[in-house]
Amino acid sequence: MKAAVVFINSHFTLFNVAVGKPLLLPTQIHHHIQTMDQFPPITDSLRVVVQELLRNKAKAEPFRKNIPLYRFEELKKGIRCRACGDIVVPLNTKFYRCSNCSSTGNVTQAILDAAREFQLLFPNMKLTVSSLYEWCGKSCAKQRFSNVLTANFIAQGKYRGTYYL
Repeated sequence: MKAAVVFINSHFTLFNVAVGKPLLLPTQIHHHIQTMDQFPPITDSLRVVVQELLRNKAKAEPFRKNIPLYRFEELKKGIRCRACGDIVVPLNTKFYRCSNCSSTGNVTQAILDAAREFQLLFPNMKLTVSSLYEWCGKSCAKQRFSNVLTANFIAQGKYRGTYYL
């Protein structure tokens, strides 16, 4: 079984399409239906097998059901090392050095990683300068977080109510 995007508008033309893409243009539909007729028909016995498989199929648990419950207040806050995941303290405004694995990294990149981590862990909370500042353990100036968020995310709102997507 193959999936394809089917364009049914006879006045539609698609230019510069890469060869091999699963697209069916209006002029190809008739030929495609003819090639489908060459396959053997679905028999009643095959339908019974499919229904049995569907009936006995184990319910797939969404991956989030296996994650333990956690709250923002309970988790350890701070900027994390990209190499080992340990909490780091910035050396200066540009770099940090991890006391656990001795690797160095860019503070701006670490703040971006922390912002993405915050969005993943707390999808119902808004990403704001204050929330990221607290999530990173207040390890840099608040203005630094504001600059990173403004440069790399889309701001929603203005002034005190600003959050980032």
